[in-house]
Amino acid sequence: AVGEFAASVVEAFGDSAECFNDKKNMIAAAQKYIGSSDTVLVKGSRSAGMDEVVTALNSNKNNKGEC
Repeated sequence: AVGEFAASVVEAFGDSAECFNDKKNMIAAAQKYIGSSDTVLVKGSRSAGMDEVVTALNSNKNNKGEC
């Protein structure tokens, strides 16, 4: 989770959830866990920049030569 209420979200989801200071760190962490056959739901608004997260994750997938 990232954003103003990220700490509360992480607390509600438990030990497997993580909190990040910014999208850049969240993207870097997510890229370590996401496999080529995984489907990811990015929940958030464009005003929060979640479209940037989707673009970055898709870009990383394409850089690995996977589709």
